[in-house]
Amino acid sequence: MFTSVCWVPRGKADPTPTQHELTPEEVAQLKRKVAEAQAEEEDAPQMRVEVEKERVPKKSSADEDEDDDVVKLYGLKDYDDEPAEEGFLDPAKDPYLTKKDDEEDEDEVEDLRILPTDNLLLAAHSLAAVRNLIEVKIFEEKEKRLFTHHEFEVSAPPICVEWVDVHPGQPDRPGHVCAIGTMHPDIELWNLNVLEPFEPVGRLGGILNMPAAPEAAEGDEPKSKKDRLKEKKKLKKKMAKRPPEFLADSHHDSVLSLSWNRLQRNVLASGSADRKVKLWDLPTSRCLMTLSHHNAEVSTLQWHPQQGNVMATGAFDGSVMVLDGTAGQQQQLSFAAGANVEKVAWHTGDPCLLLASTHDGNVFCFDIRRASAGTPGVPIWQINAHPQSSCNVIAQNPRMPRLLVTGGDDSTVKVWDLSGPLPRHELSSDPHVGKILTASFMDDDARLLAVGGTNDLKVYNTADWSPVKRWNSEILAAQAAATAATATATATAPGHQ
Repeated sequence: MFTSVCWVPRGKADPTPTQHELTPEEVAQLKRKVAEAQAEEEDAPQMRVEVEKERVPKKSSADEDEDDDVVKLYGLKDYDDEPAEEGFLDPAKDPYLTKKDDEEDEDEVEDLRILPTDNLLLAAHSLAAVRNLIEVKIFEEKEKRLFTHHEFEVSAPPICVEWVDVHPGQPDRPGHVCAIGTMHPDIELWNLNVLEPFEPVGRLGGILNMPAAPEAAEGDEPKSKKDRLKEKKKLKKKMAKRPPEFLADSHHDSVLSLSWNRLQRNVLASGSADRKVKLWDLPTSRCLMTLSHHNAEVSTLQWHPQQGNVMATGAFDGSVMVLDGTAGQQQQLSFAAGANVEKVAWHTGDPCLLLASTHDGNVFCFDIRRASAGTPGVPIWQINAHPQSSCNVIAQNPRMPRLLVTGGDDSTVKVWDLSGPLPRHELSSDPHVGKILTASFMDDDARLLAVGGTNDLKVYNTADWSPVKRWNSEILAAQAAATAATATATATAPGHQ
């Protein structure tokens, strides 16, 4: 399941990522985890499953004679007793190994090299609740190939991912960092320039560590694995009855949405199932502000692309809010969406327009100039983009604002034309990724659209879509007409020779 994707600006990644070397403390921690896992596996009750034995017919004498002929023909009887060739035991003498170790190391480094022109995509990937991954992928447009460059595991199923260029604790250092919201209440910050990292470089909020099982006193008899496992289970039950102890200013539930402020680079906003919005200072990992303007889970939020103090939020209380993040709740506008809000996005062609999608399949467009404090604003248009389905995705092209893409639980991606007073449906397609959960256009190359769902993740070149081809032809025709008109006007101007 791919729950969230985020493109990385070109040239921001280290061309040669470094390999993380485990410290003695990390090795010891890994050993403890492996020992605990083995103890749980050994002491877990074994399930008894009765399997009916298959009835295999006896071989006939003719079949046995045929098997003996094969053994004799290929000399298989003495196969295991044949001595191995010495030349193949020593790699240096193996004639088939033409590359030396140093050459192989150079090839491996070259394979891991990230070019300034590479199209990097971050993907939050949960594998049947068994592995929770953040995958750093590269899309090769010429070969139309999307592959994983490297990946790392996070502590819980990831819900949202956001790229930031600020390194925690080092405000002056350009960063290549990934902020991740999960089913846990903390936000994990990972350094993407490190391969196989052991732990994040920072956390925003979270729960205090669970106390470990008591150590055996000196002179006590060593306890069996079974006894240690029982103590651990008792401790888990005891801690489960207690209310969790959160770090100061932490979220108290899953983090559902993240938005990095590109105009105030140190600020990251987060929305949570605890109904709160928090603003974080990335260099210090401090919570700057907590906002409580929603009455249900805050499912989505986004900073304004041109005004660094304006932010839009949406929640499961059916409302969309626009507020001044620096002034707290002093200035806020509200809009009624009528159902759980799944996604909000600022219009890429008009900074005063705000798009929102809902769980009942609708897409709204609000004009913040027509709203006033205390009175919920009404949409200037609304469409039922995905009837009888949740509309989880709205993605508007950053270079061609008329191109809007929506997606939902009906496993369908739809293309809309926003050039008129009302959106016009242009195209519907099943990308075969399952229910559509996330989609994002790339800023550096606005043709590329990543679409993720419950089953798969794909990248499309939207310039190949028939509506986009038609629109591009119209643009070229208009430019040619304008050039011809300018040339004609110049040629007929007084005094022109």
